[in-house]
Amino acid sequence: MLSVGIGNGLTFRELNGLLPSFDNTFLTDESFINIMINKGFIQEYFTGDTLVYQVKVASGEVPTSTFVNSNDVGGSVTGALKSSYTDYDFYEFTKTFGSGDAGICFYFKVLNSGDDTWQSEPIKVINESETYITGTNVSSYTLLEWYNYDSTTGRANNNFEMDYSTGIVPFVRIPAVFKDYEPKVEISVYENLDEATKLKEKVQRTIELKSEAVPRFFAEKLVIFTAHDSFYVNNINFVREEKPDISQLENNLTEFSAVLTQFNVLGLNTSDIGFDCDGMADCKVDNQQELAVSTNTTFTILADHGLDTITIWYNSGSDILVKFGTTVGGTQIGQVRPGASEADSNVTLNVPQDLAKTGTGTLYVDVSGTAVNVDIFVRTIQNRVV
Repeated sequence: MLSVGIGNGLTFRELNGLLPSFDNTFLTDESFINIMINKGFIQEYFTGDTLVYQVKVASGEVPTSTFVNSNDVGGSVTGALKSSYTDYDFYEFTKTFGSGDAGICFYFKVLNSGDDTWQSEPIKVINESETYITGTNVSSYTLLEWYNYDSTTGRANNNFEMDYSTGIVPFVRIPAVFKDYEPKVEISVYENLDEATKLKEKVQRTIELKSEAVPRFFAEKLVIFTAHDSFYVNNINFVREEKPDISQLENNLTEFSAVLTQFNVLGLNTSDIGFDCDGMADCKVDNQQELAVSTNTTFTILADHGLDTITIWYNSGSDILVKFGTTVGGTQIGQVRPGASEADSNVTLNVPQDLAKTGTGTLYVDVSGTAVNVDIFVRTIQNRVV
């Protein structure tokens, strides 16, 4: 058994010898009746980029990977076992592109002992001073990154056939338009006869991401990428809340567009319900912190307080996962990967909620990774009288 997860940035096809289908047909082999075929699309990587792709095999099998480029030069790709489960293992293969690879196209293959073979769509390596084949300057490229928090084990957990617990953060670069800003607000107002009082308001940012013409398979990949728990556009965390739009062009290409909501809330006018904000003495805020956290810890929430925000600062370490829950090891409050990208050096979770109906509450923090060092700041607000 060999599978290359659809969560990878690079697209692979299984060479299974079956009749043509969406899964086993390369762009260069696409054929439609009365439709003009455009085969000019190719994924591009920059010199200096490190491509990492992950494969899943039956336990005990050892996959191998090779490449061949447009200069008819081939070789092996370095791979390593990254995680093991009851029935299967995950391997990751790594290829770094140097300055001598500029202008060269690459194909990759993955094989195992069971004669399963997967081959990638081609990619091209370019210098940052080059232009895209359609004339777009490299500065117009948009960097997309993603990863997931879901458990890898269990039949119900497909997780895009990936194991993100290894710390892998796939990425692609595409020419895309990032525009059409709109605010997203949630407002609560109390009206009493001829008076209106604002109780609370939350302000977020939404922006439309729109690709240039891309093949059907890559439009589907963009749907997959934006379906992940953590999705980054140029190092900024966004969430896709609605179904994306795929527009079929006159040929075999499509355009992808989706409205994305920025993960971090821009501003929060805190709820006035439950406590008197006419006097600051009654608007109690409790700030707690733990610095240089390297292992599991807890925070005690006051009996008359509810959670407001949690801020995590990355200091050092790798493959870090921090979970916040109402139970030991739980993720009911949220989870983050500080340091996974440049944007993750400082992450704030806006999580207004109570942890206990009566008495004090406990916020459980589960920390994993290598040489972890993070700072955690928790803010709570008095929201009732005890």
